[in-house]
Amino acid sequence: MRYETYERHLGIEGYNVIGSTDSWHLHDSSRCQPIIMSLTKDSDGIVYHDNLEELIQLADSDLFLPKERRENLNFYKNYPAIIRGECPDWQLGAFQVFYDGIKLDYGNIRTHETGFLWVIGARRLRLTFHAPRTRLGFDPIYNVINEYSGDEHYLTRVEEDLGYMRREIDFELDPSKSSADIFHNHNTIISVTEYVGI
Repeated sequence: MRYETYERHLGIEGYNVIGSTDSWHLHDSSRCQPIIMSLTKDSDGIVYHDNLEELIQLADSDLFLPKERRENLNFYKNYPAIIRGECPDWQLGAFQVFYDGIKLDYGNIRTHETGFLWVIGARRLRLTFHAPRTRLGFDPIYNVINEYSGDEHYLTRVEEDLGYMRREIDFELDPSKSSADIFHNHNTIISVTEYVGI
């Protein structure tokens, strides 16, 4: 097994997982293979933080603005049930992790409508994502963690298991740069611990 640690700046696109081989900008979440999201469980099968309803309360989107809401009424009216997995026509096609938050991209496989939302500032977030099987035959798993210590952000991490390689990716802000948006494009540093040949 090879073990390595390194740091680098994230590019403008950030950290994204897509249920497709299309690029981030070209993907259509209604036509992607589904990504399955669940609350993360420990080795005994017990959910770490049973707080899905809290995450739904924190959800926000440009699509929730009055004008956008009218044009995306199906998604707006149903997003709590969509997040809970209660709307079988809606699937998660992609997600993006950024410092102190996560963005979820959904698509309706019947109507081909799409919708997105983000959760920022969750004090205890632990989600597991099962992505579609890769061409190499591996089933990627991503554990996303966001934690606070008191009122201060403590950790945003992705534990990425690609079958042949595992990475722990911590997201930090670059103190020398300011951010122009909530997704912290242009000012995120990731610290990566990588295990290969496991």
